[in-house]
Amino acid sequence: MIPTPSDDRDKDGNIHTFEWVLKKNGDCIFLKKKLCEIYECRPFICRTYPFFLLDGKLEVSECMGLGGNISDEGSLELAGLLKERYVLEIKESIAVLEKFKGLNPGGCGRVCVHDSEGEHWIK
Repeated sequence: MIPTPSDDRDKDGNIHTFEWVLKKNGDCIFLKKKLCEIYECRPFICRTYPFFLLDGKLEVSECMGLGGNISDEGSLELAGLLKERYVLEIKESIAVLEKFKGLNPGGCGRVCVHDSEGEHWIK
């Protein structure tokens, strides 16, 4: 995992960000020969792709590979997963805010990732 790119800087020029992303070059790092190696335990972002909720509204990412119809059963399952993901993302955001101490300089690195566990300084 790597920090999400950010333009937020403190007075010493350290970069601050609030998310991690999977490191990849093109395709997902868990795809091998076009098959998902972690399918049974894949995260919500994968299980609900290409759909996501933004400010409580359903959004759809551009997705070249998903063109088939979704059954009624599948759509209900997906709706439940989206709701569960949205609740978890809200809880994560609250936890981040509870741990956030501001864009304070003086860490041991040049990049600080703020997450629900606190500050992580990366060189």
